[in-house]
Amino acid sequence: MSALNTRHFEQRQSASERATLLDAARAAGLDVAAAAAFLDTTELRDNVWRSYGRTIRELHIHSIPLFALSVPQIDAVGGPFRTPGKHEAFVARGSMDQEYFLALFETILRDVRAGQRVYDARAAPYRQDEWFSARTRSASTCSS
Repeated sequence: MSALNTRHFEQRQSASERATLLDAARAAGLDVAAAAAFLDTTELRDNVWRSYGRTIRELHIHSIPLFALSVPQIDAVGGPFRTPGKHEAFVARGSMDQEYFLALFETILRDVRAGQRVYDARAAPYRQDEWFSARTRSASTCSS
């Protein structure tokens, strides 16, 4: 999985491409001929679809990855598993490159130094915390 994840998420090679799968198998020290022969079969197809369906229905995982970065120092707390703070968490969806995360961390550092969550164009890409929005709307409805 590490070899496949490196290719898919870091090198932007599709994990659904045969060449990527075989290259990852080679890097992991697997028998590439056996891996190629396996890919030519439908063996385990039903298991894969069953697992995929379970992931969506039972675990409610619809997209990966999701990063909800809470910063308690400025009460920017949120995401699907935390009680929201005064401000929403910084959110990144999908597999982003290192420049995206560098800009995110620089934005967080700027806000921590300012002592508050700054809502401007620079912060706009990291404002997608629908759990924060839903909870704060629900709380304001309940208190009125």
